[in-house]
Amino acid sequence: MMRSLPGIAGGAFLILGMALARAEPAPSGAADPEAITCNAPELVAASKERGWPVCVQNDMVGTSLANAPVMDRPSGEGDPGAITCRARQELTGTRVMGPETCAYNSFWAKLAVDGCVLSPGSRTILRLGTTKVLRPLACAHIQGRNGTMPPTFF
Repeated sequence: MMRSLPGIAGGAFLILGMALARAEPAPSGAADPEAITCNAPELVAASKERGWPVCVQNDMVGTSLANAPVMDRPSGEGDPGAITCRARQELTGTRVMGPETCAYNSFWAKLAVDGCVLSPGSRTILRLGTTKVLRPLACAHIQGRNGTMPPTFF
């Protein structure tokens, strides 16, 4: 049973409810093949193969990473279609290591050209030299195949 609230309070709730219903979901990168994912069920086998958590680009899910080289800071040099993995990094403010992240060299090159890096947790694109995930510091202009990639992946 639904009750209506009389007066100004009822009108405010109605307007707020309508605004929430129309709100667009935040971009997650899920539709972009170049966005990074860490939660795909298909990554369980790759994580067991590597011995720790692995994140990859959406269009690499299910790809074998057995021969992929691991670097501390991939620059994207070489074949744009080759896969390079970034070594695990310590998560900011903790002693916990983040996931190993694998992507095509073309992705790493886009980040390097613009002075951007992937955060240690592989969830955010940041400016090189920053450690905090602050919106003004995010590299929000990196182009994916479906337009601009969001600075934060989910």
